[in-house]
Amino acid sequence: MGNGLFKGNVSALLGRFYADEDPRRAPGFTLFYIGINVGVLAGSLLAGVVAEAYGYGWAFVIAGLGKLIALVTYLIGRRLVRQHDRPPPGLQRPRWALGLTSIALLIAVACSALLLSRLALAGWAIAVIGLGMAGSYVLVILRQEGPVRNRLLVHLALTFFSIVFWAVYQQYAISVTLFAQQDVDREIMGWVMPSSSTTSLGALALLLLSPLVTLLWPWLERRGVIVGDLARYCLGLVWLGLAYLLLSLVVDTSAAAGKASMLWILLFYGLLGLGEIFLAPLGLALTTRLAPKHLAGYAMGMWFFAVAAAIYLAGVLAVPQGTAGEPKLTVYEADFLLYGLGGLGGALLLLLALPWLHRPLREERGGIEAG
Repeated sequence: MGNGLFKGNVSALLGRFYADEDPRRAPGFTLFYIGINVGVLAGSLLAGVVAEAYGYGWAFVIAGLGKLIALVTYLIGRRLVRQHDRPPPGLQRPRWALGLTSIALLIAVACSALLLSRLALAGWAIAVIGLGMAGSYVLVILRQEGPVRNRLLVHLALTFFSIVFWAVYQQYAISVTLFAQQDVDREIMGWVMPSSSTTSLGALALLLLSPLVTLLWPWLERRGVIVGDLARYCLGLVWLGLAYLLLSLVVDTSAAAGKASMLWILLFYGLLGLGEIFLAPLGLALTTRLAPKHLAGYAMGMWFFAVAAAIYLAGVLAVPQGTAGEPKLTVYEADFLLYGLGGLGGALLLLLALPWLHRPLREERGGIEAG
């Protein structure tokens, strides 16, 4: 419930700070994303070390303290966002609607707790809710006027490709973490990094590479090379695919040489971080850019539900452990190869769709240059 209330709203809130033609929107969301990953790096690294040394109870205490610090920070700084954190004129909801929403959220918590013990049923629930949300979103889109409708259809298509991205991307927390635990030499200057802490390398890569990528676009533009937003989105899928293809090659070579070097894992997270930098903050920025203000929360909710569905799908696609009759490394190699091809295949489909996607964006004055 907390995650659902927080993620969509904080992203939609940031989008309200920019006019439609403001070129600072995408860089602003990149800076926002860097801030998120400061917490990802500190949280995953610290929690992994504390959990291994003192137990998971203390790791959860640290997580709770982190949320408390975040809440205090927001309350102190809320005055900075007050002019933007109200519904658009004419869309204020009555008090009874807030109460009804609170009851619905509590019911959602109870249902989620129940579904955690019934994973097959959880999959069906996600499918049914997802089809319902997608269907209602399409109906909302079709009721809009021509230019707005076309832009929302572009958002719907980008949301679909985000499912492909996140379903493959999230293997870093499942399949890649298991691979690191079992088949990677994690010793660094006499210290063995906990396998759970290797996930912090993704945030570290993102923090190091984000400023460089942000500087890359103006540098290219000064030399006459303009990479549009949708082209960058496509490149995010390309970097994702290359990251997993690299791991597939690493597994193939380490099968004979023993455990893989941590250097390969660092390189994997570098490529994965590039994919995330290219696609994730841009996806948030495009969501707030494409959706009209009165539908910003709805569109952002669709974006994050797509992420949720992709995470469930990631569990379905994860490397099966203990596959009978197959060497463990062979299973990793085959699945990492499929993940890589999935990312590149998604990039190819998006590349083919670009002529259709960028047309409604260019037709409207001030539209996004699609590249």
